[in-house]
Amino acid sequence: MSPKPVLTPLSADYYPDVYRLLEANDLPNDDLDEMEITFWGYILNEKVVAAIGLHIFDRVGLLRSLVVHEDHRTQNWGEDLLKELLRHAETLKLQAVYLLTTTAEKYFLNKGFMQISREHVPAEIKSSTQYAELCPDTAEVMYMAFQ
Repeated sequence: MSPKPVLTPLSADYYPDVYRLLEANDLPNDDLDEMEITFWGYILNEKVVAAIGLHIFDRVGLLRSLVVHEDHRTQNWGEDLLKELLRHAETLKLQAVYLLTTTAEKYFLNKGFMQISREHVPAEIKSSTQYAELCPDTAEVMYMAFQ
């Protein structure tokens, strides 16, 4: 019988796994140790095989890189991780969660995110390293608002 993966908040001990997973999937990771990002992930055989992060600002959050190892992409783990992140954001009473993407616009549209023009992005998101430096100007900016 195969070991069962566990969805859990990730401690700093797992951040090297997250870094490698992001790097292997060409996702930004240069600033991960510069800020407070809360990560959740799926752990299988003591390794992170899927992860998502939330960088929390005052009243909004920035989704940091939903990533699933290529061997596990048919398992719906990405959807589970996104639900966990959004549940956490609502618990914190954030007004909205933003994200930048160059490859997953359709995925996030199907999950309820909406596109937003760069001029309407809150200042705290614009000041993030991901927005200002790591993601190209061609990246789509999307958000989900909470009531």
